[in-house]
Amino acid sequence: MNRFDSISKPLMWFMALLLAALVAGCGGGGGGSGTDGSATPSSAKAINTFSLAWTTGATGSAAGTIDQTLKTI
Repeated sequence: MNRFDSISKPLMWFMALLLAALVAGCGGGGGGSGTDGSATPSSAKAINTFSLAWTTGATGSAAGTIDQTLKTI
């Protein structure tokens, strides 16, 4: 019986500590701007153009335009 007590008491404290950490980690603060705490997507920002440059071999670059309506590059 003494061996059972020497194992069960530290195990009980460990489980209590684990439960407290779980509750503290899961609590509150969604951080988003939506009513349910999720982030609300905004269409105010978009990538319309881009350019790529390289320096290996011959130095060069390429530019592109993204059409959001047609969904083409």
